Amino acid sequence: MIYKEKDPPSSFFTRIAQTVTRDKNLSLSELGLYCALSALPPDWDVSASGIRSIHGGSVGEIRKCLAGLIEKGYLKREKRREGGRFCGVDYRLYDFPHAVKPECGLPERGLPEREKRTQYNNIIYKKEIIKERNNKGPSAGDYGDVEF
Repeated sequence: MIYKEKDPPSSFFTRIAQTVTRDKNLSLSELGLYCALSALPPDWDVSASGIRSIHGGSVGEIRKCLAGLIEKGYLKREKRREGGRFCGVDYRLYDFPHAVKPECGLPERGLPEREKRTQYNNIIYKKEIIKERNNKGPSAGDYGDVEF
């Protein structure tokens, strides 16, 4: 389904705001898709293949234009759910670009900075092991299976 901010008074004409037609960020194909979407009836289910069947073009180009309109804030995609299940997508068409909220996710983290710190416990521990071995003398386990 497609929701518009205002419905036109007559079905023979489509009103398009000048902010859309004068926006230099929109490509000509995105502008054409915007006009085509605004001319559709409100109960029409929007899909790339449905638009292709009416206006022609490739599905990939239509998806690219839809993504461009979403990125520039003229179109908003909302997932429709009924009973906790996904049942379709609704599009909301705007006359003015709306701020696009960034997707929530984990913050980007850089690589951790490592410091070379002296580990005194390991040094002391190794010295103690060396002293114990020197005081004990060689054991049978140090030389493998050799018998004395």
